Amino acid sequence: MRTAGRGVAAAACTMLLTGCAAAGPQLLSPRPVDSAAFTGVLATTSPAVAKVSGTSCSGFGLIGSAFVAGDRMVLTAAHVVTGARTIELRFPGLPVLAAQVVGIDADDDTALLRVVGQLPPALSLEPAPAAAGDQVGVVGFPIADTVARTSVARISALDDRASLDGHQLRDLTVVDAEVPTGSSGGPVVDSTGRVRAMVSAQIGGRGGRDSSARVTLAIPAERLADRLVDWGRLPAREPCS
Repeated sequence: MRTAGRGVAAAACTMLLTGCAAAGPQLLSPRPVDSAAFTGVLATTSPAVAKVSGTSCSGFGLIGSAFVAGDRMVLTAAHVVTGARTIELRFPGLPVLAAQVVGIDADDDTALLRVVGQLPPALSLEPAPAAAGDQVGVVGFPIADTVARTSVARISALDDRASLDGHQLRDLTVVDAEVPTGSSGGPVVDSTGRVRAMVSAQIGGRGGRDSSARVTLAIPAERLADRLVDWGRLPAREPCS
């Protein structure tokens, strides 16, 4: 999970844990959400979400989240698995599974993994755009935990931009929630359990709010669906590529 810096006033970003943005859209005012409506949805979604770990070719560890999106296919954030030597996925109640990158785009912070072994049922990607004000649930794994954490919030904008490790991300969905570090690659789902976006980073100071008020930036599901089609039949990439 990339935790973004100090919003509009941020002059620099640390490379390990920080994304930045020069400007942001006007956000909807915070509004209450009906958490009870998502209790069942998040309980059925969570088994399809994995904790990502592994090693990179530069010697650093990998950490993040991912979710099942198709037959032996798992989506995650590109920055979670860039330069990976090994990738392991831990789904609730299942043995550790090895995965390989088949497609990756750092400019859209999206990666598709192929897994050897039996996976939980896939989550469905909703190709229709979400709307500002929609209620959504977010699932991801905190760095130090082996149990997924869930939250419910509203989409507050659909057109944010940010810089992540030098890559310019565009047309990002803004979710009015602060999620734990390690959630990058986790799904953002609607009240029917369909994926509307994938967590990429956090940033503070958006829409004129105080810099301590963080929101979550996410990749829209319609772009994820295109990647699943484009990359789904590709062979696995060589490690460290």
